[in-house]
Amino acid sequence: MPAERNAKKRWRAGFGAPDALSVVIPAVSSPHSAGGNPATRTLAIVKQIAALLLLSIATEVSAQPVDEDVAHRADRQQTEALNRRVADDIARRNRANANGQDSYEAATARYARQLQEWRRRVEACRAGYYDACE
Repeated sequence: MPAERNAKKRWRAGFGAPDALSVVIPAVSSPHSAGGNPATRTLAIVKQIAALLLLSIATEVSAQPVDEDVAHRADRQQTEALNRRVADDIARRNRANANGQDSYEAATARYARQLQEWRRRVEACRAGYYDACE
């Protein structure tokens, strides 16, 4: 049959291996040509539907999670423990930085108050209030 030969040629050319699920439907130009038998067409359609069902079942089965082996589980648990430890270190560092930031902001506010007081005293000194010049 020419269609089967074409399928074999496609397989040799690397376009997918023929298997039990591959269905070759001959081109039907009229009801009297080869393959024009309604029973043959119905059989071909049934084969296609069966192939799709098998393919969908195989896809669902392959989507199931695979049990991890002992080594992989131990490696994953070790990685999670390391991640938790690093997260704790980062939280500790952030708390320490926050304390430093608070003391920096307090020092900056204190300096701003001292600078404002100094400017007030300079203005008073220039205005003739010599007690502010000390």
